[in-house]
Amino acid sequence: MAELFAGVGGFRLGLEGHPKSEKNTGFKVVFSNQWEPPSSTQKNPPKQWASMIYELRFGKDGHVNEDIENIRNDVPNHDLLVGGFPCQDYSVARTISGELGIEGEKGKLWTSIRHIIENNQPKMILLENVPRLLTSPSKKKGLNFAKIGADLLNLGYDFEWRVINAGDYGMPQRRRRVFIIAYHSKITPMKNFNQMRTANAVSWLTNTGPFATNFPIHSSSNEEIVCADWPGIDIIDEDKFTNKQSPFKKAGLCFCDEGGKMLSFNPQPIKEPVSPLKKQLLDSDDERYNQDYLVTNRLDYWDYVKGQRKEFRIRRKDQSWAENININAGTHGNLWSLYRYYMEDITRWKNLTSSHKVIFEEHLGTNHGVYRYSEGKIGRDDVNRPSRTIVTAEIGKSPARSRHLFEYQGVIRRLQPIECERLNQFPDDWTNVEGITDSRRGFLMGNALVIGVIERLRGSIKKLIIQ
Repeated sequence: MAELFAGVGGFRLGLEGHPKSEKNTGFKVVFSNQWEPPSSTQKNPPKQWASMIYELRFGKDGHVNEDIENIRNDVPNHDLLVGGFPCQDYSVARTISGELGIEGEKGKLWTSIRHIIENNQPKMILLENVPRLLTSPSKKKGLNFAKIGADLLNLGYDFEWRVINAGDYGMPQRRRRVFIIAYHSKITPMKNFNQMRTANAVSWLTNTGPFATNFPIHSSSNEEIVCADWPGIDIIDEDKFTNKQSPFKKAGLCFCDEGGKMLSFNPQPIKEPVSPLKKQLLDSDDERYNQDYLVTNRLDYWDYVKGQRKEFRIRRKDQSWAENININAGTHGNLWSLYRYYMEDITRWKNLTSSHKVIFEEHLGTNHGVYRYSEGKIGRDDVNRPSRTIVTAEIGKSPARSRHLFEYQGVIRRLQPIECERLNQFPDDWTNVEGITDSRRGFLMGNALVIGVIERLRGSIKKLIIQ
């Protein structure tokens, strides 16, 4: 097995198992790669915390901490290629106006994956990404996934995909991710699926395939299966992709025969008993419990940023324009001054005066000027439900909409690093190494996957490779 974009080893834990376990799962990692590149504001690469943790837990044998672009010809032969290739250019954490998709710096890493697949021809491939991969970019929905699928077909791989919410299947986090399994033509179970409406194809997708077997769905979903050609293999007509609807639903399969045939549908999961957030939380008498995570100040601020919001915004590039808009608003002589007054403490938007509202509305613009900003309510987290998705900015003291805030054992507090690990089903203190900050541990878990999803797929993947 080769693990790309390994992070702190989620795929490896799910397939090979814990390094101290005596159980032989049948999987062995022969190559792993993890590299954190510098951000747009950094001249040098950051400290390689994820790679350091990976080596500390699994050892250095076969692990490479270099840019994948530089080592993509050095990957040894393997039966299974796995990886959660970076998703920032597809993620809902990025605004639609800022999405870059497969053309973004991290989206371009698909090129390296494709190169490794072409060189090594693994029997199977297991990839993970955010669901938005199926619908990006916003102006040509589905184009990015169409290109990835076309690459797989051209390399001789049939493949299937499925959006899985871990919380639907008894796991403690409502983390939705799209998983892709690809099969080399030598072992593909789809070689007899050349007639799209045959019972074999539908049954594989809904009953007998690895996704359907390990993540059951209601049979009523079968009635909505759409049959179509893959939207281009050698040449993809980008004009066929619009901002209306992606051709790819939440689950599907595609195989090389007849130029790339596709089944696609939106499955309805057979939900399993809930694993609530509270079962993953440290009790107050636990020696690892940290009082610093209690929230006693600015609860009004927390509740505001996590509540329904209707505000106005002015882009930074329009600051000079706003400074030259003279207004009559007490101590505020120009529009920028008034705007900064509200942004210095955003809870002030709750008490936006009618006269100030009129001023902002008078200067609404499309490409520049004032624009409306609104968000729906998230509120405090219910500890009786699986947690929301952990994000990379999960741990920090300042109030933030995406961070968890909940009441447990009579106090209101935030998630601790060990609880983030538990919500992804990592061993306790997996990321707790000397010198690391709590915020960095939260960042690593925000980039990780829910290990239980991979564990469930392990048996099916092993069986297919052996057969």
